[in-house]
Amino acid sequence: MTTSASVPARPEDAITDRSVTDRLVTANGTYADAFTDPGMDARPVLQVAVVACMDARLDLHAALGLRLGDCHTLRNAGGVVTDDVIRSLAISQRALGTRRVVLIHHTNCGMQTITEDFRHDLE
Repeated sequence: MTTSASVPARPEDAITDRSVTDRLVTANGTYADAFTDPGMDARPVLQVAVVACMDARLDLHAALGLRLGDCHTLRNAGGVVTDDVIRSLAISQRALGTRRVVLIHHTNCGMQTITEDFRHDLE
């Protein structure tokens, strides 16, 4: 999977904390107002769980041709299978019927730039 992204070219295009929160709250209100229950339950239609990197440049559903309700999506830094991911996958499989797990990594992952010192500081 490849990625590309752009950053604001001018300082006045930078997003403030307040404008981000306002934008998200407004978008959620619009979504909630238009929402109609699709009649789905929590079980993914394709019986698959996808584990992937949290990189904001990745639109997993578009890249994999997925629609709402098709899969469970688990994302974290680097798309790493951690204890928490295993817990979520166990619930996905045992309680919600998934039968397959797809692990997605991508080019230009920011985790490649993390130093061992930084990793050590996180622990």
